[in-house]
Amino acid sequence: MRKRPPARRYDRVIVLLLFLVAIPCGFFLFTYYIVSSFWLPRQRVTMMFLTNPVEVVSFDPNKNQWSIVIFPSQTHVSGMWGLGQYSVESLWRLASLEGSASAVVLGSVGDELGAPIDYFVGRKRALWQRQKRNFLSIGGLLERFTNRLETNMPVFAHIALARSFSSADDLKIEKLVLGIGKGLIERPLPDNSTILSFERQQFDRITTAIFEDKAIREERIRVAIFNTTGRPLLGNRVARIIDRLGAIVVHVGNESLAVDECVMSGNANAVKTKTASMIQSLFECVTHVSDIEERADLSVRIGKRYEQRFIPPVLHTK
Repeated sequence: MRKRPPARRYDRVIVLLLFLVAIPCGFFLFTYYIVSSFWLPRQRVTMMFLTNPVEVVSFDPNKNQWSIVIFPSQTHVSGMWGLGQYSVESLWRLASLEGSASAVVLGSVGDELGAPIDYFVGRKRALWQRQKRNFLSIGGLLERFTNRLETNMPVFAHIALARSFSSADDLKIEKLVLGIGKGLIERPLPDNSTILSFERQQFDRITTAIFEDKAIREERIRVAIFNTTGRPLLGNRVARIIDRLGAIVVHVGNESLAVDECVMSGNANAVKTKTASMIQSLFECVTHVSDIEERADLSVRIGKRYEQRFIPPVLHTK
């Protein structure tokens, strides 16, 4: 019996290997170029890269516009739950002891920027280090699939956003690097040292529309906000976020009748708008249809659930 030439056996092995490689590659490319378009967000989405410098990256699908705010990881923010002033990097490590690092840091930084942050992305065992590779790239996706990234972003959303970002031209990417006198300020400490922190009024002036959602701005929904908690300035915090996203805040005030959950009311048309959907999602509001109010299309009453974001967890049950 004649033996099969070795070269033909090797050819079969090579074909088999190519076939096994082609299937996952083909699936990835199909997902990347076609299926990912179905997972592209329909309203503004914002993510934070846990690097030094920190990058807060926001995408408005209505304008196909990207905004990137960059600042040092040593920039101090006011921590949620009354944790005090810490650098972003230190706050992550402190909150990790309670197992809630992402919730605390995303909430705290989002409060400083006046913009809700949906997702975080960082490299495992290399958080808060300078990174050469953009997480919204093919390389970033490969790192995710090889389990090198720490993130709460759904995988298909990551693919969709990476594809959109990689195909955006420079005119569609607005980048702002913060520094002293440009959104940041040095604050003195009792020992005569200084810390770097946000200067909100200055930051708001230079970033007027950087987190604005075009669809929400075009709806021109008037919003009245009522703080029912008795805790000062919560209404102003909520108003700043809603205003910077594009809605028109016409009133901020207090009410003595406290509510537990956020309550949003408005006429039948107003509660069906993107603005209402955005507010409901951000503040977990219960929605009611009510008669039309003269001064506003939507009324938002902030309650105890939102207040708990600023109270240490050990005090929640007291």
